[in-house]
Amino acid sequence: MSDVQITNFTIVKPRPNAFESESLAFFDAEIRGIIRLKGCKIVRKPDGSQMALPPSAKSRRNKLELTAWFLDQALHREFADRAFAAYRALAGNDGLEGRPDNAGVLATVGKAPKRERWAAYR
Repeated sequence: MSDVQITNFTIVKPRPNAFESESLAFFDAEIRGIIRLKGCKIVRKPDGSQMALPPSAKSRRNKLELTAWFLDQALHREFADRAFAAYRALAGNDGLEGRPDNAGVLATVGKAPKRERWAAYR
């Protein structure tokens, strides 16, 4: 059995956000049968590459930022691979141009991405 199961997958109409990236889809992921991440997403960055991201939230009132990140690189890679596979199964390759396996897009973990930090995710 796989360590990552993708559920509740929804493709959305891409709209640029403040960082000029576009959300392509939202989904939930179950990790090793012990934790469920709700509100994960696939985004297309301004340079055209894509990322599968775990959930995050911000509170403007309390200036609080909550973000989940993978510490295990192999698990992070499987999360991304499964998310991209689910997207392609539902939408074909539409929106996921470039490298067929998106190799290297999710090679690092760390702080929540900021506009000037996009390069760190290659």
